[in-house]
Amino acid sequence: MGRPWLTSTVGAQLSEILNEELESKESGYSRRRVVKGVAWTLPVIMATVAVPPASASTGRYEALLDYANLQAATFVQLEKPSNSGQYRPGLAPTGFHLKNSSGLSSGPITGTITISSTNTADPRVGISALPGAVLTNTSLPTAASFSTKFRVEAGISNGATISFPLSFYYTGGSKSTGSGKQFNLTVSFDSPAGLLSLATILTLN
Repeated sequence: MGRPWLTSTVGAQLSEILNEELESKESGYSRRRVVKGVAWTLPVIMATVAVPPASASTGRYEALLDYANLQAATFVQLEKPSNSGQYRPGLAPTGFHLKNSSGLSSGPITGTITISSTNTADPRVGISALPGAVLTNTSLPTAASFSTKFRVEAGISNGATISFPLSFYYTGGSKSTGSGKQFNLTVSFDSPAGLLSLATILTLN
């Protein structure tokens, strides 16, 4: 005569084992496989995050106007007038500088400097010199605006910053004529491509 209680216990245990195996096969994963998956996948994710994209390091050029003494600049009378007043102060940038952090030496730096005013009467303002650059025009302005192209043939080496002081001059006989007159000054760049223009206001004192 058999032992029914033993048969019943063994049957229940076998049924439980078969159910676990069936659930494991249906889900496609076992506990051991899941643990292995985590152990292999996590380092891959960390490595991907730690590597920066190749485009993260990009070169650039920077151009800034330079000011000193509360924007003080000296305007020089280019042609000696019949009376005194060859020099007069003004509020203006003393120049501008360019910084090259592109990773390479630049080619020639080229651009245009314009000075204009809605007031067409004397005095007028121009640029007589830009040390380090060749100007196409240093003549006295005959209209309300002045414009000259500039070219820095040597360019700027990588990592270097070069300053370009502006030498202003004005027309008119008396140093008090046109006091407070304002001008729009713009330094725009053709090369390097994409370099934004510099713009400010000049004011004669």
